[in-house]
Amino acid sequence: MVCHWAAIAASSDFSSHKVVAGLNQLKFHLNSVISPFVSSVYFYKPLLETSEKQFYMKFTQESAAGRYQIHSQDARQVVVEWSDLDEQGVPQLNSETLTGSFLLTPVQLRSDDLPQVVSELNTELLQQVVELQIEVLLLGCGEGIEFPAPTVISWLSQRGVGLEVMTSAAACRTYNLLLVEDRRVAALILFDQPGSGRTG
Repeated sequence: MVCHWAAIAASSDFSSHKVVAGLNQLKFHLNSVISPFVSSVYFYKPLLETSEKQFYMKFTQESAAGRYQIHSQDARQVVVEWSDLDEQGVPQLNSETLTGSFLLTPVQLRSDDLPQVVSELNTELLQQVVELQIEVLLLGCGEGIEFPAPTVISWLSQRGVGLEVMTSAAACRTYNLLLVEDRRVAALILFDQPGSGRTG
């Protein structure tokens, strides 16, 4: 279309009214191309802004094969997946649904004797985290954010472990992203309810 109007401008019967007509026609065609795209953006905008509480998150598996990763999360449960080899050497996909607090690293999943609320965090538990030689601990506090005592934060910092406090949904997403980047990450996801609620 642009080449067509450039040819008219170079022709002998070039005139200003033809240029104006050509520009108007070009504007019409551009609008016909752009408008559907703009409309689709506004159509999908409500979907993109779906509430975090209502959206049942699912994550890709390809980039973290063989390691513990979070497959899905909502306010009631978290599904963790990992793969291993059976007796014939065939990869097998395993999953576990957790409805209680758990500690997750790329190489292990623990769900016993963990705190249910942030105020129960202690250095005895965190010492086990430090021994895993991680560089960052993601603390998922449920649907809100609550920081542990300053002494706990300082204790971790002195041992080279960064602490990131966020909602459980954000912690699950961040864990998977750092896992793909081969970061030494751990996620401690707290559920304010008794029992591990661990099912295979």
